[in-house]
Amino acid sequence: MHVALLRQRRATDEAREWFSALREKLLREGPGSLNSKEKMALLLDAESMIWLHRELWSCPADSLAEWWKMAMRQYNVLTSTPTSALYR
Repeated sequence: MHVALLRQRRATDEAREWFSALREKLLREGPGSLNSKEKMALLLDAESMIWLHRELWSCPADSLAEWWKMAMRQYNVLTSTPTSALYR
């Protein structure tokens, strides 16, 4: 739903590189590694949200920040059948 409400924008090459670096940093180091402006930028970028969702659910656990591992464990405890890469 969140992505459906976002506007598609044409990003410059510089902006694409910046978003790519932020996405990687968020996955590898967790949300605490980004400041508020960087987090908000990612939340408002549809391409980043789609990419992050796909990567979080398909990456091997050892490539994710500890924060994501904990969040996914907590999510999987609430579901009847674990669905993340942590339980494959």
